[in-house]
Amino acid sequence: MWVPLLLQDFSGRHQTEINQLGVWASGIFVGALFCVFAGAYFADRIRVVGQRYLGGEGITRRVLEIVERILQAISFVRQFRLLGTCAALSALVWLIEGTMFLFVLRALDLGWDPLLAYFCLGFVNLGALLPSAPGYIGVFHGMTVIAFELFGLPATEAFAYGTLVHATQYLPITLAGVLFLCYSPVARSRMKLPASVP
Repeated sequence: MWVPLLLQDFSGRHQTEINQLGVWASGIFVGALFCVFAGAYFADRIRVVGQRYLGGEGITRRVLEIVERILQAISFVRQFRLLGTCAALSALVWLIEGTMFLFVLRALDLGWDPLLAYFCLGFVNLGALLPSAPGYIGVFHGMTVIAFELFGLPATEAFAYGTLVHATQYLPITLAGVLFLCYSPVARSRMKLPASVP
């Protein structure tokens, strides 16, 4: 999302809001990144402090268990090769998803604007952090409308674009999940479905 913020000339349109968005997004990203690296590199110290101040029973024990799971989950940061692989795969996934946003722009004859497509992708994903309805219905579309408005584009086109992008992401994955649930032997055995159910 930073690249479109740096490259797009908004020429005074919502400049204050865009600057605030950049500051907030940067703050969230840098803060989360700092927490992950600090947790990975100071895991032993965090455990000692946790045992000292939260050691006990009940809710404090549960908090310690959650902290331990988080520390185990982020321990991969210490392995630079694995971290590099994760970063490369993450960049590839964002590139592919952004390309899908770009192709939907073209499919709706809204032009070929990579800055808009990738800004919309980042903005929608930032909005997905907000609590919302299952499948981000509503939030996805609303964030798309706001992203388009920042580029000076009409809300009606933004809503149509958001609906199509959301459908191209949500429907195939949901359908694949339902098919897997119905036809997978693993899913059948876990749910104890009779063999006659398709």
